[in-house]
Amino acid sequence: MATQPPSLLPNLASRLQSLIESLQSNPNISVTEAAIGEPATQTEIREARRAAGGYLPPGLEEFYSQVGSFKLEWAYNGPELLAPSASELSWSDLALRGTVDIIPITEIFAGWKGGGWEGILWFPTGDEDEDEDEESWRYTYRHLKPIDMFIPEAYTVLVGPKDKTEGARFSDHVAYHYCGEGLEETRYTFAEYVERMIVCRGYWYWVTSLCASEVERGSLEVQELKTVAPQIFPDMDLDLFVP
Repeated sequence: MATQPPSLLPNLASRLQSLIESLQSNPNISVTEAAIGEPATQTEIREARRAAGGYLPPGLEEFYSQVGSFKLEWAYNGPELLAPSASELSWSDLALRGTVDIIPITEIFAGWKGGGWEGILWFPTGDEDEDEDEESWRYTYRHLKPIDMFIPEAYTVLVGPKDKTEGARFSDHVAYHYCGEGLEETRYTFAEYVERMIVCRGYWYWVTSLCASEVERGSLEVQELKTVAPQIFPDMDLDLFVP
């Protein structure tokens, strides 16, 4: 008998519930929001696949068949921690919190309140004389779909095809998008992203640790994740957070 491949995101709902409960039971952490949405219906998943051109990146169906959405906000309020020694960060500069907002699959492809993501993820060029044919993609970042809207100005996104070439499909890998300004695709699938989110408890801007440019420039967010977060969560495996 052929061996079945391991399932992606096993026992996800119970693991997320355990994550919430572990944060709530930590005397040094205040949880201000924690919500696990009801699983998406098979009809909703089929409609999302159709909207995505017939292909959903790895992990999406496995996630949304178990959990319809996931929202988490917490803050550290315990004893003072050591700031990154290699930077000029002080205790008062540290974020010391985590945020996750993985939105329902029905919103990913429908857009904000059903009206698309114009003005949030992409912005018209303003050149009224330019051809408005969608295939020209004059709207930068229009091919992106948000999946984790963890902070108003930055999201983790799915990267769709930039044209209508036959067979073009969404990338298997998620990307970090600073809304309207920058985009960096990671080498991780959505399933791998979720597993890392659980490990770091959605620490502030943790996705930047998966981006080569952010690591190379020594961003403060990456420094904090690598040096401060493990002081709060000693079980964090930092080897998981590399480009």
